[in-house]
Amino acid sequence: MITTDANGNASFVIDRPAAFDCVKVDARLLSQLESIRPDWIYYGTLALTDTHTELILHQLLERLPQAKRFYDMNLRTGHWNLPLVQRLSGLATVLKLNDAEAEHLFALTFGAKDFSLEEFCRYWSSTYGIETICVTLGSKGCAVFTAGVLLTFTGFQVSVADTVGAGDAFAAAFLHGLNLAWPMDSIATFANALGALVASRTGATPAWTMEECLRSMELARTE
Repeated sequence: MITTDANGNASFVIDRPAAFDCVKVDARLLSQLESIRPDWIYYGTLALTDTHTELILHQLLERLPQAKRFYDMNLRTGHWNLPLVQRLSGLATVLKLNDAEAEHLFALTFGAKDFSLEEFCRYWSSTYGIETICVTLGSKGCAVFTAGVLLTFTGFQVSVADTVGAGDAFAAAFLHGLNLAWPMDSIATFANALGALVASRTGATPAWTMEECLRSMELARTE
């Protein structure tokens, strides 16, 4: 169950077991996936709190070694633990999380030390072998750590109706740009624009068009 506050920020109550706790993958399906040769494997944390499902992920990775891995962390209260997040981070080519998650993991790792986003990204990247870390910053946009450098990209100001689905839209846009080998500034700007557009509308998957997203990006360039 999802509830939103007056500012459109979401809270989640997740009953377990859920459908994603009952996933089954047999040899036939693994062979079909292997024949498709996907470029990316996209995974999160919630479903993988079940050891059976985590094993399925490892089976997929073993059969699809050429695929890059996008870990969209999405920590939900009561449905994650640090060892699991560390294991999943160690599998990732790209990690996406939000600033609150980064700060929480930093505190678990470094104790009372003052939070530094750059220090977190540098440590998490080197420790777990992650090529790119993207940290969403809400209305402020996002920060991307890649090739040893932390870059920040300004967000798009909108009237927030509902934040549910905005992070997923951002992740989809970010992965789309990565897959097409766009420059990082284009990837991050597109992801920020789409995340803001979805947040400005109610529902997890509101209607939107590419033209609207591109128009927002063009307006931002001229301001």
